[in-house]
Amino acid sequence: MTRTFLSHGKLRNRIKGLVDSNADKIWLKTISNARKIRRAFVSKSIKIVPAATRLSTGKSLHCRLGVKDFR
Repeated sequence: MTRTFLSHGKLRNRIKGLVDSNADKIWLKTISNARKIRRAFVSKSIKIVPAATRLSTGKSLHCRLGVKDFR
């Protein structure tokens, strides 16, 4: 908890330190956009992984069935 509080304090000080208000807005926007992109990327990767495993298991099952038929 203390770490997050300190980091917020540092962020506030950095924003206050910037003279141009437009610069702070741009800086804040870039940070929020980066976070959104990161979240979207993570959620997509989480969705992709189970789909890939499903496909691979399906393929492996088909191969095994084929081998059994030949025997």
